[in-house]
Amino acid sequence: MYVHQFHFGEINKTFCNKCGGQVMPIDTSGLKWQVFIYLLCSWDGKSGLLDDKSQQHMQHGGDTLLSAPICLSACRFHPMNPNLLFVGNGGAISVMNLSTGSQAFSHTIAHGGSHPEVTALACSNTSMFAGDENGDLHVFRCEVHVAGSSQHLPAIFAWPHPGGKGSAIVSIQWQGYITAVKGPALLVMYLDSTVAVYKVYDGVSCRLELFTKAELPPAARRICAVWCPSISIHEPQCIAAGGEDTNVHVYDIHRVRSTAVVVNQLQAHAAPVVDVSWSYDESCLASGDCDGTVIVWKRDHSAMSSRRTSAD
Repeated sequence: MYVHQFHFGEINKTFCNKCGGQVMPIDTSGLKWQVFIYLLCSWDGKSGLLDDKSQQHMQHGGDTLLSAPICLSACRFHPMNPNLLFVGNGGAISVMNLSTGSQAFSHTIAHGGSHPEVTALACSNTSMFAGDENGDLHVFRCEVHVAGSSQHLPAIFAWPHPGGKGSAIVSIQWQGYITAVKGPALLVMYLDSTVAVYKVYDGVSCRLELFTKAELPPAARRICAVWCPSISIHEPQCIAAGGEDTNVHVYDIHRVRSTAVVVNQLQAHAAPVVDVSWSYDESCLASGDCDGTVIVWKRDHSAMSSRRTSAD
């Protein structure tokens, strides 16, 4: 999603181009944005690329992936090399090379003698993070070379659920710098409504350190969470997430104890909100509910400026 135009997938096999007025029947249940190319993943185990300008499919990857269904959030472009696609498919992570149309790498997650399903993915410049249905967070070393090829090493470690509950990971978001954490950080949302923030020590021996965790209101659905952009280092770092009460909630992670503190609520939906996403320039927030309604919220920069001035 970006400022003047956004796209979203629906469970009823529809891909919508809002503002363009086009509705395209394709088998899609999730998408990620990179420039004007969209990565689409479907429940039938296929992936494809859609060119936004021509509205045509560029490539399909149905035969290169496993036959198991692909999870909603388990697809990502590599942040430093958009020629590489990371797709979580069943209990495996596949890396697709767009230039050749072939699978460059595949790794099956094995933990405790089982192969848990990959439910969420995120990438930093040098590492890949995969969440599974057991609530374990797997960290991989991922080196991208100039020629466009890549070297992927086995998992460095698997980080368990911070509360030891074993609940599936719903979403993961990596951020290059978070003021509160004083460095790179991961935002991880679990199916049991636990949200955790990890400080990332990236490098050759990447490791995580739990910064904070909190319980959001219980939800019967998969609720995703995202970082909220900050325009000043004096502003508290917040996250946004949907909820069963049909609202979009903004939480302050500085004041997190056992339960997250709500600092703002956006009310307009008539059904539980399951996903939120910021625009490319972070000026708008899109929220989607389980009835298929998408609402775009515009940031009030004047209100933010007045709050910052009074605080100073």
